[in-house]
Amino acid sequence: MLKTTQHNQKNSKCNTKKNVQIDELITWDVTGKDHPVNTGYEKNEEMNKKIIIITGDITKIQVDVVVNAANSYLRGGGGVDGAIHCAAGYDLYDYLCSHYTYCKTGDFKPSPGFKMPCKEILHGVGPIGENAIQLQSVYVRCLEYVRLKGYKSIAFPCISTGIFGYNNNSACPVVLEVVRNWLEVNPLWEGKIIFCCYNLTDYNIYLKFLPYYFPTTKLDDNEPKNISDELDKEQVKSINTDPEQVTISNSQDTDNDFKQRIDINKRMFYYLDIEDYDLSKEQQKEYIDECFEQFKEKYIEEKKDIEELYEIKKPC
Repeated sequence: MLKTTQHNQKNSKCNTKKNVQIDELITWDVTGKDHPVNTGYEKNEEMNKKIIIITGDITKIQVDVVVNAANSYLRGGGGVDGAIHCAAGYDLYDYLCSHYTYCKTGDFKPSPGFKMPCKEILHGVGPIGENAIQLQSVYVRCLEYVRLKGYKSIAFPCISTGIFGYNNNSACPVVLEVVRNWLEVNPLWEGKIIFCCYNLTDYNIYLKFLPYYFPTTKLDDNEPKNISDELDKEQVKSINTDPEQVTISNSQDTDNDFKQRIDINKRMFYYLDIEDYDLSKEQQKEYIDECFEQFKEKYIEEKKDIEELYEIKKPC
């Protein structure tokens, strides 16, 4: 059986022939209580109940959708990709060969789950190397697909952090940022998002960053919401002695990259390739333009809070 926090301290992964039900897994509102931190994000209990972090075999989780860390040619590979192809059976390879020739980076292609205990597999292609925009795009598109199809659960592996070379200490906060933003603009989606880590190294990285984006504690009612106004830098330094622990912003935040990140986040309101969406393209554009300025102000304010709190430096 897949293990959660207390069991993962002893086991790097779980080898089991039994499929695991989501109800057997503990959500972040419970596991995160052991990891209080100071953060600029507000506690959201309902949001925390939608997050699950585990180590184990992603092919054994009984969910609506499993995301595969695929390559652009969708013909299988090593790591998670190979494990999913093995678990799904030869029909998966035949299906991908007959339906797709290529998938661009930052996108995905869907397939049936075949022999895996899921309804669909989304074959997401992450970036080779560290590209926050492309990595966030994979997660956003998969989440939007799940929402629009009416699914209630999705399991993600650590995309691009294996042979593709994206350091998970950089990738994890990029992923959690966009997932947090997506949940904020989709509060009515009542499902579960599972981050399934193959080993304890990745699991501990997620444990390090999750409390910043999904805090389980909140400021006292009489304290200001802008946490950077009420904590001096020396206090922050004394709380966080590990320099990697406070690097919660992507190193590629140049002015141009920041504009791109706002652009990819505002597009969380719809998924461009879904034909049966209930708004026309013109209505989608009007809605995004209407919300964009408000979203941009909120995004800049939150980013400023986090950067000031942890003295994050932009690259020269």
